[in-house]
Amino acid sequence: MPIKGNYVHSREITEYLLKKSPKTVKFFQNLGVNNGENLNNVVTAVGTAGVAPVFIRYNPIAKYYEKEQDPEKAIKTRTYSAWRQPLSAVLTLAVLTPVNNTWNHFLDNLATSKRISRIDLAGKPQYSTLIKLVKAEYAKEKQLAQMQMLDKVSSLGRELTKQEKSEIWPYENKNEFIRKRIAQHQDMAFYKEVNRLRQDKNVLLENEYNNLT
Repeated sequence: MPIKGNYVHSREITEYLLKKSPKTVKFFQNLGVNNGENLNNVVTAVGTAGVAPVFIRYNPIAKYYEKEQDPEKAIKTRTYSAWRQPLSAVLTLAVLTPVNNTWNHFLDNLATSKRISRIDLAGKPQYSTLIKLVKAEYAKEKQLAQMQMLDKVSSLGRELTKQEKSEIWPYENKNEFIRKRIAQHQDMAFYKEVNRLRQDKNVLLENEYNNLT
C-alpha cells in the first residue's frame, strides 16, 4: 500500500464523518452517490405504479368529458388504464435495469483499460470493475481467517476472545470488507497512475533538455 497522501486522507475523513452522521444524512448521501439512470427509473416507476393509477381512476376532469358516454363503460376504461400503469412500471424496470447495468459495466471496463481515449478511468477504477475481484478476495481471505481461528483455538485449548478474533479478521461484516478493499484498490490505482504521469513528465522534460543542449 502506498504512503498515504492528501487523496487518501480526504477519502478517509469523508468516510469517518459519514459514519458518524445521522441516518437522514447517510440516506441523502447514498442518493447522491447512486444518482443515475437506475435511480431515475425507480422513481419514475414508483410514480407510475403508485400515483398515476389514482389520478387516472378518480380523475374529475375525465368525468366531465365522459358525460356523453356510457358511465359504466367509462369507469371500466379508466379502471383498465389505471391497472395498466403498475404493469408498465414493472416491465420497464425489468428491461431497463439489466440493460443499463450491462452497458454501464461495459463502458467502465473500456474506460478503465484505456480503450476509450476521451475517458480514462485507469486512475479511478469504478465499483463495477472491482466488485467481482473483491468478492473473490473476500471468499478466499474469509476461509483463510476461519482456518487460522481454528488453529489458534486448537493451540490455546479455549474459545477466542473478541479481541483475538478481530486481530485475525478485523471486519465486522462482508459489506465493510468490500467497501474497504474497493477503496484500497482505487487508492493503489490512483497512485500508480500518478507515478506513471510523473515518470512521463520527467522523460518529456529530459528530452526537451537534451534537445536544447
